[in-house]
Amino acid sequence: MLTLHSTKQFLREITSVTQTGRYALLLLLCLSGKGKAQTGLPFITATNKQAYIIEDNADTTSWFLTPEAKPDVYTATKSPKPRRITLLTDKGRYSVKLKAGTSHDFMVILNGKDTCYTRFVCLPLKNDKTISPPVHDTIPFVLTAYNNIKCKVLLNTSDTLYLKFDSGSTGFRITNEKLKQLQLPSLHGHTVSMSKSRWDNVSIHPVALSGQETDGRFGWDVLDGKIIEIDYDRQWFIIHTQLPHIPKGYKKQELIYKSGLLVFKAQFIVKGQSYKDLFLFDSGYQRSIMLDKALSSKDHFPVNTLPVLNKTMVRNGAGDTIPLITVKNDLFRMGSVSIRNIPLQVLSGPNPSGMQVHIMGNDLLKRFSTIFDFQNHVVYLKPNHLLSYDFAQN
Repeated sequence: MLTLHSTKQFLREITSVTQTGRYALLLLLCLSGKGKAQTGLPFITATNKQAYIIEDNADTTSWFLTPEAKPDVYTATKSPKPRRITLLTDKGRYSVKLKAGTSHDFMVILNGKDTCYTRFVCLPLKNDKTISPPVHDTIPFVLTAYNNIKCKVLLNTSDTLYLKFDSGSTGFRITNEKLKQLQLPSLHGHTVSMSKSRWDNVSIHPVALSGQETDGRFGWDVLDGKIIEIDYDRQWFIIHTQLPHIPKGYKKQELIYKSGLLVFKAQFIVKGQSYKDLFLFDSGYQRSIMLDKALSSKDHFPVNTLPVLNKTMVRNGAGDTIPLITVKNDLFRMGSVSIRNIPLQVLSGPNPSGMQVHIMGNDLLKRFSTIFDFQNHVVYLKPNHLLSYDFAQN
């Protein structure tokens, strides 16, 4: 590994050596992978601002080197386990393994002259179980004909809104149409209330569309650190700060955090062949399962052999139109529960989640009463009275 006494000395040496020597020095830096300045900060080099950040050798994010930021901060996806984060430039890579609640600083020397101070951050894990007395807040909801979990919300103690719970989203989001009606002076510093639960200093994110009969949505992360129970039999959305008694019939599965969203494992079975994969837990998606095209191809999933039920167009929250072909799958297994003849929507273009995962929507999820334990990073699922209902075929 090449070690230099200081960044300034490094830059002086680069400009003082011959052109051939300068390239040789840069080559040596690239081959060694990284250097270390007197400040104690390690560094790598780059000749292009375009870079990539990779988490756990899987999730890739496009990143642009910014010398003006001091530092430029990348916040990793929540994870109860240590997470390996890698910055990849055109001339080298820098990798570090971080635990929740820690950070790491390093530099990228861009074009031999600009210093890009960079910081990787893994946020602390949230856990509200020490709140006294414990909170058990029951919020009635309406399961709409469009499979939306519609909750009544009070904005700034005066405006009544109806937001859907969207586990495939984050934050509080309100449609442009509703924001125009509200005429808020700012998108920041608001108060949101549901039953006895309250969120202060909230930032509102505008969206083009939301589910039918709703003014927007709220994502899973506003409930992080708590336990969330979705009881479809009684249409109750319950917020707990301590884990309640888990009734008989619930089965536990690991929750995995991927690109800031919730995924877990399930499997398709076609003609006796099993195809296990990760599925985004997305209560905001109104249909059953949306197949990721790249993932299906990678797994050699025989989607072209399945019977076609319908061809249609859907729109996402950004207002983009997405063509879908619906096919019928033999068997789908979610934990210990098997479901036959479930319709699958086949994507013809990029995954709207931005990830390489299949998307599990609320036409399927509503059939399972659900307990999200964001303190222990598991989800409990139990079939309910909706399990035998027919699926939408479009």
